[in-house]
Amino acid sequence: MELNVLENDNGILRIEIKGEGHTLCNDLREELSNDKSVDAAGYTIESKLMSSPILLIKGKDPKKSLEKAIDNIKKRNEQLRNLLLKAK
Repeated sequence: MELNVLENDNGILRIEIKGEGHTLCNDLREELSNDKSVDAAGYTIESKLMSSPILLIKGKDPKKSLEKAIDNIKKRNEQLRNLLLKAK
């Protein structure tokens, strides 16, 4: 995975996420939509074969909101992992 910041100004953060697809981006978008400081969050993938997702976040502090969303996803995945390990 590689991140390229395309825009980070005036409450707007646009990043390109190389090597990822709908799974990660949709999870991030959903988590960001739960953050009251985020006005809008979404992503686009122009072509399944030729382009990387572009994630757009608008809000008070988009970078901080993205970091919080990532932490929440990591916690949720760790909980799932622990449940799966107990199920053996």
